[in-house]
Amino acid sequence: MTAGDSGGPDPAFRAAGAAVASVAAHLAARGWAEASAGNISFSFDRLSDPGPRTEEHALQFPVPDLEGRRVAITASGSRMRQTGQGGGRGLLDAVTGTGGRSLLTLPGVRPTSEASSHMLGHLSAARRGMATSAVVHAHTPALLVLASCRAAPGTIVHDLRKAHPEVDLLLGGAVEWLEPREPGSPALAEATGGAFAGGARCVVWRGHGVLGLGACPDEACDAVEIVETAARLLIERASVFGGHGCCGSPARDRRRT
Repeated sequence: MTAGDSGGPDPAFRAAGAAVASVAAHLAARGWAEASAGNISFSFDRLSDPGPRTEEHALQFPVPDLEGRRVAITASGSRMRQTGQGGGRGLLDAVTGTGGRSLLTLPGVRPTSEASSHMLGHLSAARRGMATSAVVHAHTPALLVLASCRAAPGTIVHDLRKAHPEVDLLLGGAVEWLEPREPGSPALAEATGGAFAGGARCVVWRGHGVLGLGACPDEACDAVEIVETAARLLIERASVFGGHGCCGSPARDRRRT
């Protein structure tokens, strides 16, 4: 059961759910969330009492600063095309439990398997002084194609920043490229949390997808769109003018000698 099925969410959750649904519909329309891929979370409120949320879902790493934070987060197995229809479909009304060690939800539902990565993103946002925060995870095609190049992560980020000026203008160049780790694993969450703690606005999981961080779902989606556009431009320019940097052969990687 999601909050949208539980007898009518309150106005605060309805507003948060509408913001999530708008972005979910956008991801689905762009083809960036096939089947049950992709997930979204929005930390938007704080509650002193978790109320009927009695089912506890342990987080892989505690987020103590977020105790009592209310989070709209997509459910495990939910589809963006359904969440995008609104009404709380596929969306959980969760509260961070004691010591930030878990998420509390209504009985019978589970948050996305990437919840720990999301919550570490929200933790970094709170420590940056952000009153609200959102994390958007999508499977964007250009970044997935770029995953096949063999260049070092620093080279890839450098080329993404050179390919599209908005990576620097709107994101401050705050992009982190992570090497593959098992989806949903503590290793992936730890690396993602470290990237966000280091100031990243966008974290790319090589061969898996991308996460954006912002004050609201639209801002988080902006980060995803900007870096995906940079990847597409990089690939298209290489196809027209010839490979170089991360789109060239390993032997032409500017950081190798």
